Amino acid sequence: MNYAIKSIDQIREEMLAIARGEVEPAPNRPKVTFVSEAALMQVLTPENRKILGHILRDKPATVTELMALTGKTQPNVSRALAALERAGFIALEQTGTTKRPIALVSRVHVDFDLTADRVDMALEAVA
Repeated sequence: MNYAIKSIDQIREEMLAIARGEVEPAPNRPKVTFVSEAALMQVLTPENRKILGHILRDKPATVTELMALTGKTQPNVSRALAALERAGFIALEQTGTTKRPIALVSRVHVDFDLTADRVDMALEAVA
């Protein structure tokens, strides 16, 4: 999955150019776009990274099992999982009444190019 960090103005201009037919959407264009580095860091808080680490290492079969691994309450874990799922870092696989969290990303690389005032982000998918 491709990600990007772009301002609202950049996103709007890109969408308008596509709608006007001036450019074709790139086949590898980002599926998730963050409007700032801060928005990315709101998803990748230390607590969310710990939860993501448990999902990667321990592969819990249910959200309840993840709660036990993290020592967090159901509302806190559910909130974290919802944010990570919206951002495309995890998927929640439903079986009956239970959900199994599945990590989709194992590493996040952020490159700040200070000379060009640009931020590039690359993610490594889970093998």
